Amino acid sequence: MQSIRHLAVLIALLGLTLAASAGSTLSLRLVEARNMRGTSAMDKELEDVYKVLKESLPFNSYTVIDTQQTSLPASSTLDMARDYHVTCTGEQRSLQIIVEHRGRQVLTTRVELQDGKPLIIGGFSFEGGKLILIVVSR
Repeated sequence: MQSIRHLAVLIALLGLTLAASAGSTLSLRLVEARNMRGTSAMDKELEDVYKVLKESLPFNSYTVIDTQQTSLPASSTLDMARDYHVTCTGEQRSLQIIVEHRGRQVLTTRVELQDGKPLIIGGFSFEGGKLILIVVSR
């Protein structure tokens, strides 16, 4: 009986620790990704995700065109550049993301984010490249 009580206290403390370590802010960056002949460019605003972009995507130029933040748990629609609207609903461990472009839904997903680890969404076409959405909880 004593062991069960200790286990219950340990589980409760673990739950509090996990809740305390969960991010409180959700950061979204809309980024132009393209290939530029003979050059490579990365916005300073992307230093925290540089390695992931370089290893994951086939582009050599990344330019941030919009940055938005909201609190977690989220329940908001963010108006972003180029007529993109991103609706985020829920907690970090079960976050629903809906991306709309000019009134048309282009993506719906539910994700579990880890603090500081970027989630890259997209490949939305635009003239000259792709738009990607980088989502990070902190």
